[in-house]
Amino acid sequence: MAATAISIGRLKRCLEPCLSACALGVREIQRGLFRAVLLGLLRDPSPYVADIARGLGEEFGRSFWAREHRLLRLLASPKLHLSWVKAAYHRLLRHALPAAGWIFLFADLSDIAKRYARVLPGLDWVRDGSDHPPPGEKKRIVRGYWLNEVYVELDTGRVAPVVFDLYSLSSGETLSQTHMLLGGMEEAFALAGPRGVWVADRGFDNREVLEALLARGRHFIIRVQVGSNSRSLLLEPGGPRSTVEAILHHLPLDPVLYNHRVLPRPGSLGWVKVRLPDFPDKVLTLVVAHMRGHAEPMAVLTTLPVLDQASARRVVAAYLRRWGGAEDPIRFLKQTFDLEKFLLGTPQAMRVWVFLIGMALGMYALLLGKRSPGQRLAETVESFSDDITFWGYRLAEALATLLKALPERLYRRLLLPSGP
Repeated sequence: MAATAISIGRLKRCLEPCLSACALGVREIQRGLFRAVLLGLLRDPSPYVADIARGLGEEFGRSFWAREHRLLRLLASPKLHLSWVKAAYHRLLRHALPAAGWIFLFADLSDIAKRYARVLPGLDWVRDGSDHPPPGEKKRIVRGYWLNEVYVELDTGRVAPVVFDLYSLSSGETLSQTHMLLGGMEEAFALAGPRGVWVADRGFDNREVLEALLARGRHFIIRVQVGSNSRSLLLEPGGPRSTVEAILHHLPLDPVLYNHRVLPRPGSLGWVKVRLPDFPDKVLTLVVAHMRGHAEPMAVLTTLPVLDQASARRVVAAYLRRWGGAEDPIRFLKQTFDLEKFLLGTPQAMRVWVFLIGMALGMYALLLGKRSPGQRLAETVESFSDDITFWGYRLAEALATLLKALPERLYRRLLLPSGP
């Protein structure tokens, strides 16, 4: 079914902008192999370099071992500058940004658990996010790496990675986790510009992150703690400090029935203007939503204008989209690409390889869209539900099936760049 949903010519026209634009980030002599690797990740989603090398043609080496060796040399080459690849990829994303309105940047920190690894360079200790302990117990601490992620929302339910950086705090190459966060923040806002809005969960409301955002005039929506350890805020300049918990006791929450388009659940909503003690001249808004079925209210701090109930609802809805904008993508990459199973011997090769897998998700996002060939292709895959917000799984399955079914001569046509 997938093979008949789209012609090879249309598929090439659909993939060509992604392959050509991203290949501009490498030297001309490496572009053919680089295109083949990107297409190979779509044809055979895998964390293993050997699987991608197996799908390369004889023009990249007479034997499988020669092709694998050439691919490993490309990934580890000091002449392959990851910053150039990122710049080419970001230029491609810039053309797909929304033409108007805010551009939401969903930030997160994830782990790449390597439970059984012992000799990989720069192994760190991470909390295994894939672990499911019994209630009341914490997730296991295992060997692995950290992953700094920022995703840009191209459309509702369609996100692409802007920042997808592997790092280790014990490698000696990373100053701190905050240093990585701030670097990723600058990359993301360089893409989104003044319309960018940083959307993050609890843990991102530390002083360094807030200071960087406010000092540079960036917009943000950040969830804050509401318990006994909640942060202090000012209700008026020069006034006494009040914790978020204390403010909630005196903040009226009006009952609101959210409409299905913005926020499909009933609850209570309220907001109040506040200031941070370290930035008394910056007026922020604390938006609180207490949704039915939850024991605690949810509080977010934002720089976006909140003038009425509708704008407060939109702020809460933008934050809630973060779950699909940051949690779903990393789960998709770990499940579809088995991201945690990569085996490479140098930090340079690891960083490049992990970023290329992240770029594969970006290519899926660029292929999707209203009435796009990618959307038609994804719809050929059967699903148990018609209410789908994240189409990555279906498109990955359909595209892999289509590319594997192509005769070798047609697949080679996709590898060749289009003429001027």
